[in-house]
Amino acid sequence: MKGSPVGDPHPATLALAPDGGRVAVGSTAHGVDLLNLADGALIRRLEAPPGWSQGAWTPDGRRFVAAGADGKLRIWDPASGSLVLSLPLPPGPLEAMALAPDGRSLALAGQDLTIWEAD
Repeated sequence: MKGSPVGDPHPATLALAPDGGRVAVGSTAHGVDLLNLADGALIRRLEAPPGWSQGAWTPDGRRFVAAGADGKLRIWDPASGSLVLSLPLPPGPLEAMALAPDGRSLALAGQDLTIWEAD
């Protein structure tokens, strides 16, 4: 195993894609960068305000979900970079976020536990 620096020099949050080939990196400087894990090359930048506190890939890798410092939950199509959905987060700081193995339920833990189900 070897390590070498790639991408943003001050990453705040990371989320590895299920395929093991990509990593989503967030920092206080910009939105979300998707990097190729093999060489650190930028695949694309997902447009969002700087800073996100939690992020997760759907199990099939077809969507990326991030909770932003601006109080919004965003869901993107990482292949195209397009924003699929934006929703307000529950009030208060977000401490944890988890996607169900089938990708259809999202749990958010902050002041309360909130569970969203996909339609």
